[in-house]
Amino acid sequence: MLHIYRQVKALRGVDTFVVTKEVQNAERFPFDDIEVIPKRRTNLLVHGWLKFVERRPPIVYRGEYQTLDSLLERHGADLMHIYFGHTGVHLLPFIEQWDKPCVVSFHGADVAHKPEIKDYPGKLRRLFNAVPLVFARSQSLADRLIQLGCPPEKLRINRTG
Repeated sequence: MLHIYRQVKALRGVDTFVVTKEVQNAERFPFDDIEVIPKRRTNLLVHGWLKFVERRPPIVYRGEYQTLDSLLERHGADLMHIYFGHTGVHLLPFIEQWDKPCVVSFHGADVAHKPEIKDYPGKLRRLFNAVPLVFARSQSLADRLIQLGCPPEKLRINRTG
C-alpha cells in the first residue's frame, strides 16, 4: 500500500482525509486525518430483512451508507476518490445517489474475475457509468478496463508506486 500512501501524502492544495474500515501499519504510514467507519450494531431482524427479503446491498444492510454520508457531509467533501474497483462496486448504491463526483482508481487485481461478487462485470459497467473519471496504473490495465466496458474518454493513466 506504499503507492497509495505516497499518492495521498503528495497531494497539495486540497484538504485530504482518509476513510477506512480499519487502520493498519499506522507507525509505518502516519497520517493525521483518518476516519474509521465503525462497525455498527444493527437489529438482527432489520439486518436480516434488508439482506434476505429486500435483497439490499451490503452497504445498506450493514449501516455503512448513512455513516459515510454523514462523514463526508461533516468534512464538506467535494469529491471522493475510491481506491480499488471492487470498493467502487461495494459503494455503488452510494455513488449513484451522492450529489458530488467520485473517481475510482484500478490497481490490477480489481479487474480479475470476482466469483464472490455476483455479476461483477455488470456492476463494473454500472460503476463506469456512474463516475466521471477512472484511473488505471498502466496502459495494459486501461486496455482491460476498456474490454470490461469503461468508456475510453473516461480513462486516465495514473502511474503510482
